[in-house]
Amino acid sequence: MHYETTTSDVHVHLGERVKRANDIRDAFNSFKFEVARSAENSRTGKTISERVIGEKMAAEDIKVTP
Repeated sequence: MHYETTTSDVHVHLGERVKRANDIRDAFNSFKFEVARSAENSRTGKTISERVIGEKMAAEDIKVTP
């Protein structure tokens, strides 16, 4: 009985931590996207297209996700 309460508390705490980690990850990905959108080639002055940025971020997500 004591173990059930402890287990329940741990699961609640874990859920909160997972949600916070996901929020931080989403904020970081948004930041990376904005930085990449404003980046430009030093020689040509052209910016990176949003399609290319999306493809790179998707490829990174595949590498990171187990």
